[in-house]
Amino acid sequence: MSTNTKAIAFLNDAYRADIGSSRNSYPDIKGKCTISTEISSLSDIHVAEIIYRTQSFNGFDKYNDPNGEHKQGRFYYAAIAMDVVWEIHYYRDYFDKIPCEDPSDVSKTIRHLLITLAPRT
Repeated sequence: MSTNTKAIAFLNDAYRADIGSSRNSYPDIKGKCTISTEISSLSDIHVAEIIYRTQSFNGFDKYNDPNGEHKQGRFYYAAIAMDVVWEIHYYRDYFDKIPCEDPSDVSKTIRHLLITLAPRT
């Protein structure tokens, strides 16, 4: 794993861990988090649990993290018998969906964490 990949994985983990907080830990990591309509329609307790499990996810392996960037994950949420799938996308700004060239550069990267539901695989 290259130094750049390790830096990207660190930034992705730090960003994900900070979602829903006051973002005091890593204020230089810019981004937004979007949850799907299906998740937002669940009870507050389920939404909070899904966000917590996304924040603390550490089940990375060669199948769900082939590049070592910690940019996606999937876990089973038994309370609704579905999988939660999350993925971080890298953009240059908040408005245009233009991919950034170097996600290890926090000054040029907006992280967009998308959390959705999927059928159990």
